[in-house]
Amino acid sequence: MKIDVDGLEVYFPYDYIYPEQILYMSELKKTLDAKGHCLLEMPSGTGKTVSLLSLVIAYMLRFPDHLDKLVYCSRTIPEIEKCVEELRNLFKYYEQCDGKPPSLFAVALSARKNLCINESVSSLRQGSLVDGACQK
Repeated sequence: MKIDVDGLEVYFPYDYIYPEQILYMSELKKTLDAKGHCLLEMPSGTGKTVSLLSLVIAYMLRFPDHLDKLVYCSRTIPEIEKCVEELRNLFKYYEQCDGKPPSLFAVALSARKNLCINESVSSLRQGSLVDGACQK
């Protein structure tokens, strides 16, 4: 669905949106407009990730000179994977609506200990040991 958030057309890849998600996006847009900082909180499972991505992607496409990157940090690999999956869904929705996905680049990064394909190095388990062995 496409929704209007304070004058910004936002693509939202699901058939239903919670009122809290609209409020979250509205507060986020006000912060981006003011070039400020914000701290937003919502309970688990209420769609924070998709709300954030939907609003920020729409904002980046509409105002590329104001916002040219989003750095999304997370504490765990599953949380990053969830973010990447939501971003894929959002890009597919743009493609479904507009015939093409947005012209944006996304990359997910992790530590060497999670990415190393050398079994003798990755089996070390401890991050600092993996980093040291990887540099040899």
